[in-house]
Amino acid sequence: MPQTRHLLPQLYYFSVVARHRSFTLAAQELSISQSAVSYQIKKLEDQLGYTLLIREPRKPILLTAKGATLLQRCEEIYASLDNTIEEMSGNSLSGELSVTADICFGTLMVSPALPFIQQRYPKLGLRLNLSEEFLDLDNNQIDLAIRSRTDDPELEYQFLCSTRMMLVASKQYLNSHPPLKKIGDLYQHHILCTGDNDFDWQNLTNAVGDLSWHKLDKRLRINNILALTQAMKAGSGVAYIASYTIAHQLEEGSLCKLLDQHLPEKQINYYLAFPARAKDNPRVAAFRMQLQNYIRQSDLSRFLVTEN
Repeated sequence: MPQTRHLLPQLYYFSVVARHRSFTLAAQELSISQSAVSYQIKKLEDQLGYTLLIREPRKPILLTAKGATLLQRCEEIYASLDNTIEEMSGNSLSGELSVTADICFGTLMVSPALPFIQQRYPKLGLRLNLSEEFLDLDNNQIDLAIRSRTDDPELEYQFLCSTRMMLVASKQYLNSHPPLKKIGDLYQHHILCTGDNDFDWQNLTNAVGDLSWHKLDKRLRINNILALTQAMKAGSGVAYIASYTIAHQLEEGSLCKLLDQHLPEKQINYYLAFPARAKDNPRVAAFRMQLQNYIRQSDLSRFLVTEN
């Protein structure tokens, strides 16, 4: 009998740990102790002869190259099995789901998640509309939106994920401008924002007593976060931005966090927003679950939290 058949329970435990990037959360889903999960993963690694997970104290679990390859294959197999069982029972999802999101989150997170979602629900059609405007769902025939605000009373909201906000600038910019050592130094710098009503900058300055949004008048206004990010990377100014959008530059050191000890820790939450009539729509629930699963497994997972 092939060795892999004996590894099936451990492979499933591994896929759950890898999906959550956490032994604790995996143990909760599996309804067993954390030590039991850890034991099964160690047993799997010993039998395979190589490491699958990188474990560091107080940090999310990372996958080795072999771990990432094995996880992808496991997810493909589990998705195929789930699809087969659902088709046999007549419960397979079909039809179309129309989704809108802002350009940044839609480009960096939702678009690359589509093949992952389609793998699990091959009969489900997806239509993605990216816009910086908060589109009216009914008028635009859209089923659900991904939004960072919950101020529309006509919509229901379900938490999707959160990410930390950071004040950042490129090394190139910092090397050619006055030092930024205290909050008041920001008045001497170019501020990259989406406009005079930039929600995130206003949110930050309202929380910092020594900082006035109206006095930060050296503004470069760019109404698209991806374009704003590119301008910041090129050395145009200081940005207050979601960490996942600049993850790779932070890790390679080309961008620097600023005034980290002087600013309140703030995060931006993303929600699925939809009309009340869609609350029990199985397509909405399936999309949310698979998008969260993708986020947990993506390269940006350590900059995004899917547990509320």
